[in-house]
Amino acid sequence: LPKKDGFGVLRGLAGQEKLPVTLATSAFVSDYVSQTAASLGVRYLMTKPCSMEELISRLRECGVEITQSTLSRDLKFMNVAKVPHKSKGYIYVLPNVAHHEINISSNISDNITSLTFSGNLGVLKTKSGYASAISVPIDNLDCPAILGTIAGDNTVLLILKEDAKRSQVIDSLLRIFPMLNNVL
Repeated sequence: LPKKDGFGVLRGLAGQEKLPVTLATSAFVSDYVSQTAASLGVRYLMTKPCSMEELISRLRECGVEITQSTLSRDLKFMNVAKVPHKSKGYIYVLPNVAHHEINISSNISDNITSLTFSGNLGVLKTKSGYASAISVPIDNLDCPAILGTIAGDNTVLLILKEDAKRSQVIDSLLRIFPMLNNVL
């Protein structure tokens, strides 16, 4: 939702007869944030980052029964990226967070191992488990030469326009993954 923070979204929901069960995450939790979230109907405020297990546990505490596969599908539908975390295993971040926070992008780009092209396809190889996290900021990148991506476990397939210039694609990728220079 462009130009709305989490509180703005919650204020927009306030007029509904039946509010959905709402959990919120924040990297910064203070008395003000907690009180405001509670006044807007948040049932549980979690600190970032959070893992799938933590999220399922909090949802169950709020009376929402959900399986890991259903939650995983829901997160994928919302374009939430699964990113490796040093101490928590995998955590989930919003696409704009994965794209804009340099420490996450640097951590991710350190795990790119190669980039090759064939026709209008690019193949970005990664260490195991990083392809999905790398594909999200690429999909959000403003690069007309890249039509889209398909991510596996350790491979991101870049689908390029027929007339795409490889140098334009590389320059765009370097904007979000500066460490890519190390493997070119």
